[in-house]
Amino acid sequence: MLVDFSPDSLIYEVELEEAGLPVSQILTEKMQMSSRGIRKAKSLNLLTRNGKRTSASELVSAGDRVCVRFEKEKNIFEPDQAIEIDVVYEDCDVLVINKQPFVVVHPTKGHPTGTIGNGVAYYFSKSDDDRKIRFINRLDRDTSGLMLIAKNSYAQQAISNQMINNTVKKGYRAIVSGHLDQVEGTLDYPIDRETEGDILRKVLPHGLPSVTHYKVIKEYEHYSFVEIILETGRTHQIRVHFSHIGHVLVGDELYGGNHKHINRQALHCYEMAFDQPRTGERISLICPCPEDMRILLEGDEA
Repeated sequence: MLVDFSPDSLIYEVELEEAGLPVSQILTEKMQMSSRGIRKAKSLNLLTRNGKRTSASELVSAGDRVCVRFEKEKNIFEPDQAIEIDVVYEDCDVLVINKQPFVVVHPTKGHPTGTIGNGVAYYFSKSDDDRKIRFINRLDRDTSGLMLIAKNSYAQQAISNQMINNTVKKGYRAIVSGHLDQVEGTLDYPIDRETEGDILRKVLPHGLPSVTHYKVIKEYEHYSFVEIILETGRTHQIRVHFSHIGHVLVGDELYGGNHKHINRQALHCYEMAFDQPRTGERISLICPCPEDMRILLEGDEA
C-alpha cells in the first residue's frame, strides 16, 4: 500500500501476498509508474528499497518499502505577488486554480512576468517551494475558469495518460449569439491555421480532428447559454466551432463577436474531473461563472 504522500516521492509498502514479486512489478502495477519514469529513476539513482539502491529485478519481501524520489526540477518563473491565485483544490500531486480573465498563462519573452505562471511561482514560494510548474491544461488570456497544474513529473504523466484515454472531463460554459437550431449536438469540424504563424484558427479540410459536444442550458432574448464538453482540445476550439456555425461567442472580437456588453469572450471552464494520480480517487470540481458573464445574462432576459 502507498504510505507516503509527499509531492517529492512515492513510497509503497509491500503486503504479505505481494512477497516474491520483482521490484519492476511493484513499480508498474502497484505504484502506477510509467516505463519512462522507471528508466529515469534508475538512471538518476532515485529508486531504493528499504533505503538502499535496488534494481528492478530484485524480489521484494513483505514489509519492504520501495521508494521512488522524483527528480527535483527548479521553477524557472519569477514569483509575482501581484497575480491573484484562487486555489480551488490542492493535494500532494496537483493544484487546481480558478483563473481570472485578462491574464496570460505562460511567461514568454514578451511577457516574462505578470502571468499565471508567475503567480503560481509566488504561491509555491510562500511555502519555500521552488518546484517546476507543470500546466496540464491552459486557457486563453481572456478565458476564465479551472486550470490544473501538476506538482511533479509523476502526476503530470499520470494525468496526461488520463487525457489520452479521454477520462479527464473538462466542462465549459459559454454565451453565444442567437439561438441554435438544435438544443443539443456535436460539432465535428477539423481545425488548423491557414498559414504558419497565424493567431486565427479556421475550420479547414486538412485540419486536425476537433470534436465539441454542446447542450443549450437556457435561451435568452439575443443569446444562448451553452454547456460544452470537449472531446479534443485544439487551440481556440470552442471559439472556432461556434463561429463556424454562425453563433460566435459573445465578446469574441477575434472570431467576429463584439465587446458591446462584455469586454472578453464569454467563456469559462466550469467543471473538471480527473483521477487522483496515486489513489485513483475521482476528483470532481465545479467553479461557477464569474460576475461579468452573470451580469450579461441578467441583462438579456427575454
